[in-house]
Amino acid sequence: MDSSEKPKKENPRQFAHILSQLTFGWSIPLLYRGSRQGLTADDLTKCLPEDLSQDLGDKLERA
Repeated sequence: MDSSEKPKKENPRQFAHILSQLTFGWSIPLLYRGSRQGLTADDLTKCLPEDLSQDLGDKLERA
């Protein structure tokens, strides 16, 4: 089991409206911050519920 600290920030895509998701508008603040000062582990966000590795692994095993 991975004992590293998990991100605490919510994923901005989770609450983005459909137009923002289609144009990747939710990622602009992250891209801007990365171009200005670089990104660190503190900039990571939680995974979306549909992207959790446990669920994806179970789905793969069933297939």
